[in-house]
Amino acid sequence: MIVCVKKFCSAGAGWRGIWGCLIFLSAVAGARGVDLSNTDCSRIVSIACKTLVKENYTRQAVKGDVSRRCLKNYLDALDGNHLFFMQGDVAGFEKKFGDLAEQMRDGRVQPAFEMFDACFRRKEQCVRMAQRFLGEEVSFLDQESAPRRRERQPRAADETEWKEMWRRQIKAELLDECLNGASVADARRILSARYERFQVEMKEEDVETILRLYLNSLGHAFDPHSEFMPPSEIEALASGGGKSSVVGVGMALGPDNGYPKVTEVVAGGVADRDGRLRVGDRIAAVGQAEGAMADVVFAKIPAVSKLVRGPRQSQVFFSVWPAMAFDPALRLQMSLRRDEVLLSEVEARGRIYEGADAAGRNRRFGYIHLPVFYMDLSDDVNGKNVSRDVRRLVERFQKEQVEGMVIDLRGNKGGSLTEGFKVSAIFTGPGPVAQVKDVSGQVQVMQAEGPDVRYYGPVVVLMDRVSASASEVMAAALQDYGAALIMGDAASYGKGTIQKLQDLNLRLKQEKIRMDKAGALKNTIQKLYRVTGDSTQGKGVVSDIAMPNVRDVCGMGEADFDNAIPCDRISEAVFTPAKRVTPHLEKLRAASAQRQAADSRFSALRAEAAFLRENAGTERISLNRAERERVLKMYMTGREAWTKEAASSSRVMWKAVELGLPGIPPTSRNYASQAALDEALNVLRDWADAASK
Repeated sequence: MIVCVKKFCSAGAGWRGIWGCLIFLSAVAGARGVDLSNTDCSRIVSIACKTLVKENYTRQAVKGDVSRRCLKNYLDALDGNHLFFMQGDVAGFEKKFGDLAEQMRDGRVQPAFEMFDACFRRKEQCVRMAQRFLGEEVSFLDQESAPRRRERQPRAADETEWKEMWRRQIKAELLDECLNGASVADARRILSARYERFQVEMKEEDVETILRLYLNSLGHAFDPHSEFMPPSEIEALASGGGKSSVVGVGMALGPDNGYPKVTEVVAGGVADRDGRLRVGDRIAAVGQAEGAMADVVFAKIPAVSKLVRGPRQSQVFFSVWPAMAFDPALRLQMSLRRDEVLLSEVEARGRIYEGADAAGRNRRFGYIHLPVFYMDLSDDVNGKNVSRDVRRLVERFQKEQVEGMVIDLRGNKGGSLTEGFKVSAIFTGPGPVAQVKDVSGQVQVMQAEGPDVRYYGPVVVLMDRVSASASEVMAAALQDYGAALIMGDAASYGKGTIQKLQDLNLRLKQEKIRMDKAGALKNTIQKLYRVTGDSTQGKGVVSDIAMPNVRDVCGMGEADFDNAIPCDRISEAVFTPAKRVTPHLEKLRAASAQRQAADSRFSALRAEAAFLRENAGTERISLNRAERERVLKMYMTGREAWTKEAASSSRVMWKAVELGLPGIPPTSRNYASQAALDEALNVLRDWADAASK
């Protein structure tokens, strides 16, 4: 979550902020770095460092551990897979730049360029080495292996080990391509072109890019979310306002050790409605026609974004490495039809679900989909705010005499905290909904306004591992008040901190230095707590009733980041819980557990999760083709069986009734998503029955 300042509106801060994010994704894709002199860089580094020390929530001094983490972060930013630098290189940097954060405090930028140049030279050597290995004979019959996660392995101890590491790296990449249907000759051509592209791209890095890596290394030494927004991004963000739609597939890309990685799937966009492309997936190739794919590994993000964009209703094809794939050779092939990503598609939407119970009675429950907590930052009293839209939906549901409601926060990464508080109050009533602690240690109890619409019937909140920030605040408040039962993944994401976007130009002006291209610093300044005093930071909101899924197998929460702020607790706020859940919780859990055990969709999910847990947990992966094909075949055979098992489910079907409410965009999400919604409705039915007795 980001707190807006007057000049900037962040991508998670409100209604304009949400759209600013969409514009940012397309505008920055073609943005060029702003020219910065050494003096400019020095001033930016110095003022950013001072701002972090003075205002970051962690209150850390720039010395010792911060310097060590800062140097490690920068080396990982240059060489995240530990392929380029050897241990001797790193030892030399540690000796020379062991006090890196202190040097940054003094405005020194020479270390950034010196280490960048050293990495550039190593990369040139590696490209020549890769091309040489590509020309040699290769056998996939040997019983060799390579690290599954290269970044978790130590760097090569010497040149002999370094060359052997690269031999296996190239062999692994060749095998991945062959396992995806390429001949050895075609695989060689693909990789040769890939490394030629890498050599070209690495020569085009600009000063602004290096500065961003450098400052982010310092920011991430404090916490995972404090980072630098360079001037070109600020300019692109400022120039993108006012648009009401973007033509594309609705995703954001960012670099990940040479791979274009999906960093955001825009709510309501093409990719979101399709449901197959997920945050963390990496794009291997992009095509404008089936079969004609362009390899994009090592390609610059603007170049990849240009391939993804195109005319409305045209198709774009992707070859994707799924984030949860257990084998790097496992690719997902898909096509999406480009369309407008409309501002209105992130609005709160609702419908009613009907279904007959065991006695043949027709049951009716409301459903609200909240993809993000948006807020209009203008003074327009009729502006689009999520709390206003939810109130209207609740009023309509009350007129329709529904027996309960599902609030779907799956995939909701946050937005306006203020709106999160207001939506919470509809279900908790007026009173404290969260607490905020600042850098000085002062705690503010966040009071929700007394809403003109209130709902005190059964409520189930659906969450997943992606649900974060403001969505966690709302879910936690409803859980603590006993106003709602939380269902979904074992826990939500666990982001319990607040960031503020700070204009570095203004900071420099305060020091009598005039500069108009210093960029901004996203700085963590506060921490969120529940009314009970517990923090969601790192821990997330734990589900009252968890359902099987494959996301819990993979680390994808706040706690998985280096230097994440730890979870702690403060004093409880004064509030009066409703305790509407507690009297029925154990019975609801037991009934849900019985249904989940009998539902073949959940059985299929448990089987897939067990397979991934067993096969994705090993540190090394075989370079023997027969062995890899055996395991891949086992997975594909299993997946086919799991899908058939899921399709055979004799589950109770709930029928959607729109009733003139704003329609929810059609989706082709997989059976896991529908199974979770069906079970949430089943639990609501049980709860309504129990509450009526």
